[in-house]
Amino acid sequence: MSKTETRVLTAHVPVPLAEKVDQLADRLERSRGWIMKQALSAWIAQEEERDRLTREALADVDAGRVIGHQAWTGKAQEDLARLYEFLAPVNQPAAARAVQALIKAPETLLTNPRVGEQLFQFEPREVRRILVGQYEMRYEIQGDTIYTMLEYRLTPNHAGVALWGDFAALERLHGFIHYVVQESVYIEDKEGFVLGLAYDVRKAYSGQRSVDHRGDTKDDRCRIYGVEVLWPVLLTQVGVLRQAMAFVPTNKLDQAIMFELEHVVESAVRAATPVLADEVIHRTRSASNATYVHLESVLDSRCRYFIALPPKQRLKMLPKVMATFDPMYGYLAKSDVTMRPDVIPPTAFIDSDEDWPDFEW
Repeated sequence: MSKTETRVLTAHVPVPLAEKVDQLADRLERSRGWIMKQALSAWIAQEEERDRLTREALADVDAGRVIGHQAWTGKAQEDLARLYEFLAPVNQPAAARAVQALIKAPETLLTNPRVGEQLFQFEPREVRRILVGQYEMRYEIQGDTIYTMLEYRLTPNHAGVALWGDFAALERLHGFIHYVVQESVYIEDKEGFVLGLAYDVRKAYSGQRSVDHRGDTKDDRCRIYGVEVLWPVLLTQVGVLRQAMAFVPTNKLDQAIMFELEHVVESAVRAATPVLADEVIHRTRSASNATYVHLESVLDSRCRYFIALPPKQRLKMLPKVMATFDPMYGYLAKSDVTMRPDVIPPTAFIDSDEDWPDFEW
């Protein structure tokens, strides 16, 4: 039996790491070299698996298929849950911070898409990775596009945001919205404004709104569909969907779709108004604690007010508009309490059965 050819590798490592190797060697009654060989083999196997998965993802793009993000997002959510369960018994706050850091990591790409280390083994494709602790996220840049599941594009006059995705992604989102609306007791009007998001999404992937393509060449091209949604409407719809999910049984796929929708919308808010983004998100979450009937009763008047604002004022006023969805706002409006000067007065809102006036997105 021929002996496997070997080669001696040497490396300078920090003293604490060397001490840990010695401790493992003593405990396992193995040599220092055996410990190092096992660690190196495991690391190489991990890198090879990551490269294999990356090549599969790039092949999907080449074939004109958008990656089935629900599949890996569901797996990612499962991994995050396992990570939290592993860390929580030792340090629950640290476990929460670790999971939050992993969820927030992709947002860094909004301001600096090339923050990640480039993986030159995939040239001429521009594939990069960002690291969060021991975790890694890989992504590809083509021109001005970073490939994700759902996308957004800000509208020029700040009235709202356009949601974009391929046929499969939008169809799944459409089905998810219908399921939550029909099954949740929180949503009292099954044909109301939340279902309007499903209607918009269906119109989009049916080709009745905006159509575009990903990819620069014929082989790379993939058709995507988009639809514009007014800021107050979309924020309220997403907030209600999250609240409604507490009243229906959901699986990991449902949670993955919801998490991604929230991520895309919050990313759009941060890109549109970085300074006020946290306040907009906070106001939206506060509003979602209200009853469905209350939100439905005030949505139209808030949208009319928002549409009538000059385009340059819309994003500046967005957190103040979202603040008026809070039930406490209505209570204070009916009392003798004097509101702060920066709060929109109740007299600014007008209820009407007429269609919204025309406006530029």
